[in-house]
Amino acid sequence: MSPTRAVAVTLLVVAVCLAGSAAFVYSQIVSGGSVARGALPPSLEVSVAQWLLHRSVPTVAKASTNPLSKAPDSSDVAAGRELYRSKCEICHGYDGSGRTEVGAGQYPAPPDLRAASVQSLSDGELFYHVRHGIRHTGMPGWGMPDRHIWRLTAYLRHLPKVAPSVPPPASAGPAALPEDSTARHVGSAACRSCHQEIYDRWRKTRMANVVLDPKVHPEAIIPDMSKSDPVVTFAVSDISFVYGSKWKQRYFKKIGDD
Repeated sequence: MSPTRAVAVTLLVVAVCLAGSAAFVYSQIVSGGSVARGALPPSLEVSVAQWLLHRSVPTVAKASTNPLSKAPDSSDVAAGRELYRSKCEICHGYDGSGRTEVGAGQYPAPPDLRAASVQSLSDGELFYHVRHGIRHTGMPGWGMPDRHIWRLTAYLRHLPKVAPSVPPPASAGPAALPEDSTARHVGSAACRSCHQEIYDRWRKTRMANVVLDPKVHPEAIIPDMSKSDPVVTFAVSDISFVYGSKWKQRYFKKIGDD
C-alpha cells in the first residue's frame, strides 16, 4: 500500500471513530445522559478523572506544606471546623462523607473526604483544590485568605476522627453521637451563605420561620406583651428565642439546659 493510501485509510478510520464517539455521546445525552441526580460515573471515568486531577496540580503547589502544622494550635483546627461548617458541610456533610441532599444531586457526587484517596493528597494539593475549585464538578474555588484555607486543610485531616467511616447497620437503631461530633441542627440560616438573594427574599415573607433572639432583636416579638391577656401566662423576659414571623410565632423559654 502506498504511503498516500495508508494516510488516507488512517484518516478515514480516525474520522469513523470520532463520528462513532460523537454519536455515542449524543445518544447518551438524549436518552437521559445529562441527568446528574443518582447517576454513578463508570469506574474508568473515575480512574481517568483522578489521574488527570492529580496531574493538574503544579509541582510547586503539591510540595507546599501547611505552615500551621509547624506549630500545631488547636484554635486553628477549631477555626477550620467553623469554616468547614459554613462553606463545605452543605455538600460534603458534617463528617465529610458527602451523604447530603445537595451532594446526592451532583454529578460527580462529592467524594468521601475521609477516604484514603483524599487523605493521601498533600497539604498543597488540598490547598490548591480549595483555592481554585475543580472544573466540571460542584467544587467551587474559594477566595478566602491563605490562612483560612490552611486552617480548613488542617481540619480536613481530622475528619476521619469525627465520625466512623462505615455507618452502623440499620437494625442497630439510632446510635449515640460521639462527644466530639459536629452534628447539629443548623436551621434555615445555613442556606444564606450560598443563597443570599433567595434567603433575603424568603425571610420577609409571612411564612418565614426565622429564629431570633429577642434580646438582640426585640422587634421579633410582634404582639404587645404589655397589655393584659388571660391567655398569656409569661413575660417577655421569659422568652429565650422566637420561632416564626408574621404568620404565626412560637416562643421558647430556657429552663436549665432545656
